[in-house]
Amino acid sequence: MGEAGDSVVLLYKILGLKARTVLYDGVLFVENESRQPVRARCVFSGMVQGVGFRFTAEHIARNYKVAGFARNLPDGTVEVVAEGERKEVEDFIGAIESRMSRHIRNREILWLEYGGDFRGFGIRF
Repeated sequence: MGEAGDSVVLLYKILGLKARTVLYDGVLFVENESRQPVRARCVFSGMVQGVGFRFTAEHIARNYKVAGFARNLPDGTVEVVAEGERKEVEDFIGAIESRMSRHIRNREILWLEYGGDFRGFGIRF
């Protein structure tokens, strides 16, 4: 890749970022993967139903560039599906965890390919 490209990739690794690099016509292009659109499916367990969890997630979503939904699942958990740039989605999930921490016992997250299926964030029943 060359000295400059190696330095950029090393810096990204030190900062904990992922990057895709492309050398084109003697110019190194670095793309930060945290800006790539993704989909996350989070399942929260604990005392998460009947405490306003979905409505809180919907309210928090207004502060982030995310789209998707929150819904109760039959097993007593809450599913949150969110799409957007990875950093926005991570921050959105973090904000939910922070606000609802006393109700959450566990969180499972699955990172998926961006689908572009949603417009806005809402509650599904």
